[in-house]
Amino acid sequence: MVKRPYPLSKVYGLLEPGPVLLLSTAHKGRINAMALSWH
Repeated sequence: MVKRPYPLSKVYGLLEPGPVLLLSTAHKGRINAMALSWH
């Protein structure tokens, strides 16, 4: 595979093509968060 230059402005679309949601939960005083994405 040959490496080719790619515009930095378009790189994000390759890494994360769909919506992103920050999900947070809490239970018995324990707090947690995670990034969730889908496409």
